[in-house]
This record gives sequence, C-alpha cells and structure tokens, in this order.
Amino acid sequence: MDAEFIEKYDRLSQMRAGDIAISKDRSQVFVCGAWSPDKKEGNQLVVLDLKRLSYQYSYDRDMTQLVRKLQKGDQIVLTV
Repeated sequence: MDAEFIEKYDRLSQMRAGDIAISKDRSQVFVCGAWSPDKKEGNQLVVLDLKRLSYQYSYDRDMTQLVRKLQKGDQIVLTV
C-alpha cells in the first residue's frame, strides 16, 4: 500500500489576525496580528517572524511565500 501525505499551503499574504503558520521548509514561524499605529486609521495586519522579532515590516517580506497555517491541535516544538 502506498500512502501520500498532502499538506495544504497558503500564501503569507492570505493570513488573518490570529493565524499562526510555518514556512514550507519549516525554518520560520509566523504570527499574524492587528496593529494600530494611529487610532484614526484603524487596525493594520502585521506578520511577525518569531525567529526575527526585530524585523517586523511585512511590506519588505516576500508575501507570496508558501506557508502552512496551523490548525487547532497542531503542535510545534521551537528550539532556540
């Protein structure tokens, strides 16, 4: 019997606030959240790379990168 595990990948730009995703090569973990620079403008979505928290500018990042959104019950182990 042959079995194949198929994962569904989305683009980084398709993340919504509260989503957690890992890159296709499993080297990066991303968290999407809402940030309000000015209360008049409202919230903006920002994507954070947990390994590089000082690099928070989503507009410089390749937002077409393929990621796998984690679902309820998925577990990841982060090592520093």
